[in-house]
Amino acid sequence: MILLLTNLNFLSTGMCFPVDDLDTKLRLESYEKNKLLFEGKHSSVFTDLNRLLREDESSVLAFSLNWHRRLTTTFANMLWGETPNISSKNDSNGDYLKSLIEYNDFYNIGYETTLDVLRYSPGIIKIGFDGERATIESQSPFFWYPVVNPDNIKKIQYHVLAWTFEEIDWEGKKTTLLRSEIHSKGKVENRLYELDNGKIGKQIKPISSHPRYKTLKDEQNTGVNEFLIIPIYNLATSDNSFGQSDYEDINSLIEQLELRICQITRILNRHSLPNMAGPESCLSTDPDSGEMIFISGNKYWPLESGEAPPVYITYDGKLDSGFKQMEFLLDQLYALSETSSILFGDPKKLQRADSSAALKRLLISTLSKINRLKLSIDPKIKKALKIASQIEVQKKVPDAVEIVDIKTLWRDGLPEDPKEIAEIANLEGTEAEELKNEIAIE
Repeated sequence: MILLLTNLNFLSTGMCFPVDDLDTKLRLESYEKNKLLFEGKHSSVFTDLNRLLREDESSVLAFSLNWHRRLTTTFANMLWGETPNISSKNDSNGDYLKSLIEYNDFYNIGYETTLDVLRYSPGIIKIGFDGERATIESQSPFFWYPVVNPDNIKKIQYHVLAWTFEEIDWEGKKTTLLRSEIHSKGKVENRLYELDNGKIGKQIKPISSHPRYKTLKDEQNTGVNEFLIIPIYNLATSDNSFGQSDYEDINSLIEQLELRICQITRILNRHSLPNMAGPESCLSTDPDSGEMIFISGNKYWPLESGEAPPVYITYDGKLDSGFKQMEFLLDQLYALSETSSILFGDPKKLQRADSSAALKRLLISTLSKINRLKLSIDPKIKKALKIASQIEVQKKVPDAVEIVDIKTLWRDGLPEDPKEIAEIANLEGTEAEELKNEIAIE
C-alpha cells in the first residue's frame, strides 16, 4: 500500500531527508526518469535496451529518438504558441492586468508550467512578493511535498517546498542545510535545519540568524486566504491525486523504435565495406611476412576453367520486416500520444488538409487533448492572477486592483486559412441579410 504524507512529522529532527516515504520515493523517481527522457538521456532509463544491445555486441546506445521532448513541446506550442487574450471585468482598459502579465513574463511561465504538467504531472505555480510587485513563478515539482488530508487524499492541508544546499566555512568545513517553506492558507512558515548524513538535525531559530536569510521571518502572513502554491495536474483520476505523465504510455514504444533503428543501422554499417570471395589465384604472397594477402585494383587475374571470379559478399538481411515493424510502432505512438503524423510534416496527410477545417478533422484527437489541458490549466492561471492582484492591493502597489471575473480567450495554435475565413464571413453575412429581409416582410 502506498502511503501519502498526512502530517508535518517528516520535517522533524531525526527524520530522513529526502523523505523516507514510499509514495514520495516513487513520485520523485518518476520525475527523475522523465527528466532524463525529456533531455534525451535515454541510455540512463532504457536499461533493458542497453542489455539487448550489449548482447548484440554493442557497448553503447547508438540512437536517441527524442520523441518525449518533441511531443511535449508540440502540445505546449499549440496551447501557448498563440498567446491567449486575458481580460478582467473590473479592469476595463486592461492596463493593470497587462502590466502584471508583463512584469512576470506570465506567458513564458505558463509555457514552462505546461511542460512540467505534461512530463511530470503536476506543474507547480508559486506566488510571492519581491518587495515591489507580486511574483508568479513556475516551481520544480522535485521540491514539492504535499501534505494531504488522511480522509480525503485530494484535499491538501499544506504545500511544503523543501530543498538542500551546502555551505563551506572559512576553515573549509562543509555543512549541508535543509530549507523549507510550509504553505497553509494565509500563512507561510520558513524553517532551516542542519542535515547530517541524510538525517534532519537541529532547527536554526530564528531563521534570520543565518546570514543568507537575515531579512526573513519565521512566519509570514500573506494577507490572502489562499495557498500561494497552485498545482496543475495532467490526467488526474479519483485514485491518483497527482495525475499521470504523458510518458508512461509511450516509453515501451519508443524503446522498441530505438532498438530497431540501432539494429538496422548496425547491419548497414557492418556491410558498408563488404568482404570479398574468389579463387586462390587472387591471393599473392607478402614478401615480408610470407602470408597470403589480397591486393585489389588494376590487376588482372587469369581464371582457370570452372573458377568463379572475385565477388563481394553482400548481406541480404530482409530489412523490410524491420521497417514495417517501425511503421506499426509509429502508428501506435501517434495513437497513444493523441497526435498525428501530420503534426510532423507528413506530406501525404498534408495534401489531404486542403483547408483549416480539414486539418482540424485530421487532428481531432490532438485538439481534444489540448481542450483537456485547457480545462486543467485555465482555472489555475486565473486563480494565480487573482491572488497576485490581491497581494498587490494588500501591499498597496500603485494602481493595483483586485481583478475578478477573469476571462481567457484561447486559440487552437493552428494556421488560419484566409480564404475559408472570408467564405464563412460572407456566408454569415448572407444569412443575416436574408433573416433581416424576412423580418421586414413580416
